[in-house]
Amino acid sequence: EDPEDDVEVKTFTFDWKPGCVVKINGVPDGCDREALLEMVAKGMDTTVDDVKEKKIYVDYSRGEKDAALRFPVQGDHIADICKKLAEGELELKGSKVEAARIVDGDEEKKYWDDFIAFKNKQLQQRAEEKRSKKKRRRH
Repeated sequence: EDPEDDVEVKTFTFDWKPGCVVKINGVPDGCDREALLEMVAKGMDTTVDDVKEKKIYVDYSRGEKDAALRFPVQGDHIADICKKLAEGELELKGSKVEAARIVDGDEEKKYWDDFIAFKNKQLQQRAEEKRSKKKRRRH
């Protein structure tokens, strides 16, 4: 075993707070993360830059029918956005979503467990890439 092959793999941990994830069902076609960020900004009566600065994250991939909003801290703003979305007061790309709710209980724990597992897999893949680059350099 060559000591140069040892690329340290960091482990991602996250001290999540309950009540900080909003699940959105019925995301309209053609939606993207930017549209979701704009919707959050409108719902909070602020700018997209401010939303990003507050570390509010949009968990969404193009073409999906569901999305999640991750807020770093609990607050009334989360329930407020959720309510506006659920009642159709806040629209996404000019359309009402099917449903919006704050995730809780086992579903919330699973959401965060999956997120942490995803981040750890990313770290593992980056470490593998570094390891293979080191090996290529020596040959």
